[in-house]
Amino acid sequence: MNTASKLAIAAAIAVVAFASLLISVRAQQPDYTTQCSNGVAVSDPQNNPGLVQDCAALLAARDAFAADPPLNWSPDTSIHDWEGITLESTLEGSYFRNRVVEIYLQNDGLTGSIPPELGNLANLGRLDLDYNQLTGSIPPELGNLTNLRDLEFSNNQLTGSIPPELGNLTNLQQLILSNNQLTGTIPPELGNLTNLYNLLLNDNQLTGSIPPELGNLTNLSGLFLSDNQLTGCIPLALSDVFYHDFGLLGLPLCDTADTTPTPTPPPPPRPTATPNPASTATPPPPPPPTPTPTPASTATPTAPTVPKPDYTAQCSNGVAVSDSQNNPGLVQDCAALLASKDTLAADPPLNWSADTSIHGWEGVSLRSTLVGTYYRNRVVRLELSHNRLTGSLPPELGNLDKLGFLIIRLNSQLSGSIPSELGNLINLEWLWLNNNHLTGSIPPELGNLGKLGRLYLNGNQLTGSIPSELGSLVHLWDLRLSDNQLTGCIPASLSDVSNHDFGSLGLPVCDVSSVPTPTPPPIATPTPAPTTTPAVPTVPTEVLNRLSALETVVASLEGRIAALEADAARPEPTPTPTLTPTSPPNTGQTPTATPIPSPTPQSVVEACVQAIQIAGAVSLVNGNWSGDCEASSPSPEGGVRYARFYTFTLSAPSSVTIDLTSDVDTHLYLREGEGRDGAVVGVNDDVDTDAGILDSRIQADLQPRAYSIEATTFRPQIAAAFQVILTIR
Repeated sequence: MNTASKLAIAAAIAVVAFASLLISVRAQQPDYTTQCSNGVAVSDPQNNPGLVQDCAALLAARDAFAADPPLNWSPDTSIHDWEGITLESTLEGSYFRNRVVEIYLQNDGLTGSIPPELGNLANLGRLDLDYNQLTGSIPPELGNLTNLRDLEFSNNQLTGSIPPELGNLTNLQQLILSNNQLTGTIPPELGNLTNLYNLLLNDNQLTGSIPPELGNLTNLSGLFLSDNQLTGCIPLALSDVFYHDFGLLGLPLCDTADTTPTPTPPPPPRPTATPNPASTATPPPPPPPTPTPTPASTATPTAPTVPKPDYTAQCSNGVAVSDSQNNPGLVQDCAALLASKDTLAADPPLNWSADTSIHGWEGVSLRSTLVGTYYRNRVVRLELSHNRLTGSLPPELGNLDKLGFLIIRLNSQLSGSIPSELGNLINLEWLWLNNNHLTGSIPPELGNLGKLGRLYLNGNQLTGSIPSELGSLVHLWDLRLSDNQLTGCIPASLSDVSNHDFGSLGLPVCDVSSVPTPTPPPIATPTPAPTTTPAVPTVPTEVLNRLSALETVVASLEGRIAALEADAARPEPTPTPTLTPTSPPNTGQTPTATPIPSPTPQSVVEACVQAIQIAGAVSLVNGNWSGDCEASSPSPEGGVRYARFYTFTLSAPSSVTIDLTSDVDTHLYLREGEGRDGAVVGVNDDVDTDAGILDSRIQADLQPRAYSIEATTFRPQIAAAFQVILTIR
């Protein structure tokens, strides 16, 4: 037998051996379909073939997950009781059949890998495996889950690249893969996910550039890409994304270096009581006058001047602000906060220090803003509340020129006046200084805050009158001034503020009670001339202006009376602690002036889905969460959440802001259509968790159509009162 014959025989033997081994291995694999057809895991399996298929896929995946303790997925247990599995009826043919629609195994001790068998769950809508110890790669088979809306694998140890097959998931609304060890580039196929509103890929080892195809994601409201090794530039189409971490990327905006001029910096803020000694923009002080000689016997020794710390230099040390040379705005913010620390006098002291990154400072929140062609972090929110501050409000806070939210409240030992320098904060949207121990008058400089929407000064010891300059705040819709010692009158220009506590002030409206009655001039003595006409009395301009203001107030009251008559037959709405009720009018005597009534929220019939009747720029609805209305999805912590749904219709393109406020942790969704199950347009959990603001807000530019607001909670089965505020511009 020659050599060729021997090799042929050896090859044939090897093939036979391999085939036998393969048959043996296949014979040893469990027949999961048969196991799921035993009538226990799936009842009536003959009429539920889809659920049998789902059951088999999960049993095949169980061992790959390697949960510790093991999952209770077993043929001897009904699939309805399997841990982390949610079923839902779907129409198959002419019958509704149960299918697996959700796998929620967050923080469930999974130590294995993600099994490719999950790609067989045709009806799966949510797959959440966050906070486990999963390893290996993301199976490309998951690209078969075309009904998937939520895919979350964050905080694991996944490796490999992001499968381009995920671009097939055109119904996906959330893709969260952050805090893993993923490598490779961001697949341009993700640009096909046009329903996506959250994309989190931060804290991996991704390389390459940001695909311009992501600019196709017109519904995207959150994009986080930091702590990777990305290069290139940020696509211009992504500059409209509301929540992002572009300031941490160190990348410029594409296509703007040659065509977009660098924005003109804002004018320098007014000098504060403690000017920055390191600033070169401040001219040197004039030389001191020559002192008059004083006899030595009467001369008083002068105390040595203690130089103020150079906070700008401290903040440029590379620790408090990394890459300080390229972040001059954040260095400015850092210096302003360090200069404010001792004046605020927190107990225990704030952790603000040049030796600690400003990203970890208590109560301080940063956000990326576009400066020239780069995104740079700036301080946008400062929240210091709940009885920690024992000093006063520092004027240096007026140097935080990108600040949008200043919340310093509920500090019973915080005293002193409100610095006029706060009027420099032209980007401020919320100013909450309520329930402190502040004294003095309300600075008229607050009238410079053109973006201000909410101003809370109630619960202090403020004196003086309400500045008329506040009437220039065209975006102000929520104003609280009660529980102070204010005098004078309420400026008539504030009568358009939709949410206020004027009824608790006991003050009249300005220019109403003081309108004089015009006195007719004396009748002229007639003369013999037949053409003489008696003079027509001229009403003074001041009187006409006051009468016009009176007519405005009367019209407002007439509208209010009509609204009250229309609501007379409706049940009284459940009161909410956040609203101050209007004081009843004093009918015992003739009033000398007419107080402005507090706004009344729409009467709420506690239905699960109800309509908001838009009657102006701002609509308020009070509600209560209870077990008679459930949210469209479970709590992130597991379990049923209570909810209310509010529908509204836009007749023209509009910029919409929706605020959900409550004493509990809120969760807010905006959906298309009139109902519970429309496509998600926007979502927000907390305005700022780090700052302790657990209210929710969605801002969006919307087209004319019907929409639904889903107001719910973060945690399951929370019964509480809440308020929805819909602002349309």
